Amino acid sequence: LAMLAAAAAVAGALPPMPDSLAEAANAVREEGRSTWAAYYKHARGFDSLRPLSHRGVNDWGSVGMMAIDCLDTLWLMNLTAEFKQARSIVEEIDYTPAGREARSVSTFEMTIRGLGGLLSAHALSGDRLFLRKAEQLGEALNTAFVPGRFPLPSVSLKKQGAGMHGGGGVNPAEVGTLSLEFHSLARATKRPEFDAGPDDVRRRMAATVTLLNSSLVPLSLKSSGGAHPTGRVSLGAMGDSYYEYLAKTAILDPRLRPTAGAMFKAALLEIEQQLLVPREHGRTFLAEASMNGRRGRPAGGASAAGAPRAPSDKPLFSKILKMDHLACFLPGTIAVALHHGVIPRGEGHEEVAEGILKTCIDMYRMTPSGIAPEILSLGPGNTPEVRRNDRHNLLRPETAESLYFVGLLTGKPRYRRAAWDMFAAFRAGSRASDGAYTSLDDVYAQPSRRRDDMPTFWLAETLKYLFLNFAPPTLLPLDGWVFNTEAHPLRIFPRGAEAAGAAAAAAAAAA
Repeated sequence: LAMLAAAAAVAGALPPMPDSLAEAANAVREEGRSTWAAYYKHARGFDSLRPLSHRGVNDWGSVGMMAIDCLDTLWLMNLTAEFKQARSIVEEIDYTPAGREARSVSTFEMTIRGLGGLLSAHALSGDRLFLRKAEQLGEALNTAFVPGRFPLPSVSLKKQGAGMHGGGGVNPAEVGTLSLEFHSLARATKRPEFDAGPDDVRRRMAATVTLLNSSLVPLSLKSSGGAHPTGRVSLGAMGDSYYEYLAKTAILDPRLRPTAGAMFKAALLEIEQQLLVPREHGRTFLAEASMNGRRGRPAGGASAAGAPRAPSDKPLFSKILKMDHLACFLPGTIAVALHHGVIPRGEGHEEVAEGILKTCIDMYRMTPSGIAPEILSLGPGNTPEVRRNDRHNLLRPETAESLYFVGLLTGKPRYRRAAWDMFAAFRAGSRASDGAYTSLDDVYAQPSRRRDDMPTFWLAETLKYLFLNFAPPTLLPLDGWVFNTEAHPLRIFPRGAEAAGAAAAAAAAAA
């Protein structure tokens, strides 16, 4: 009842969705324009804008990250002048080792934001400047793939192989979220050496899944491959995009459908068995879990050397009633996997996607601001609750993303209306005076204290997906494009590649 009352109050305070989809799309476009204008005025050429102090900061290795990350959004929104401004920033930056700082950067973040953004801008515009820059950046990032282990979590763009951090373990997202970008780079440059790294990661993850006898993997993996059947399993932070890229790699490259696609299908079945908490009115909570060893043996135990795992030897899971907003990507990934036939229709996956998405929508409607908290928990009686330390909002895109893809799959207009309410709430609660947007400390406070922070994914992802909810579906047909985890659309490889690559895929699976 409290949630319904909050939703009614929020709905009454927000402007209604325009009757015209074009008018709604234009409203989002204007916020894209104002966000870019604030960055260009106060932080041109810097990686990020601090929206309250009106200054630029280089927090991503001085690569002009805001410009790279937002190129395709500006192109899709038909913001021609702004796209040219972003292009001029990219053109001025030297991505070769001579032009780089000595400090290390995250392999994962630089790949999904930087490399993905440049490849997408090239795919959309045909401008070869972006492909040249992508190749330069890709050569540096490719040095993170080293023999005998998962990719190094960080890399020096200047030293390219020297002084990189490689100690400790790794998490599934940071090593499993590189394939779309490197396979696309290999195809665009006709340099198959860029395929080798993600191919090796996929083999190592398949071996890890076999070792665990579980398609759900813990958040801490051994850097050399494998993992103990203990620790936390999550589709939130550190786990999310590993599962996303299993489906999307199978969509991008038809030759990988038998491997990556099969791994996603198996993972989704275990997600549905182990992590879902059904709630009232068709809602579904996507929990985390603790992996607690195996049935009939203590944590860390192992089968006899060389013995196959029996079904009864699967790990034990205990649900943790916590759901990151990050996990709201899953309904959208299920939708595109269904559209492309990676998973079959008619087996309940559609209902799972819509049930989880209802909970994600609730995360917005249950707060006085209409803006979601970072984390939702379940209390006694599976009642939704938000702990005080989880009330912040970072302008995240995952719910807008799933509204777009599930809306395309189902054709239901309620998802578009939810996208409008989300947009209107952000515009009312997060917009700074000069058109930039800010993260919030507490979505339950009225007004919330603002943070001097605007992640590049606000324009790269959140506003892009909100815009696409109202744009014509023909703008980016699903049959031709797949989005990376930073919302950068990449061209799907032609189906003819499936037969040509069958032998290579079989050899990779057997290796």
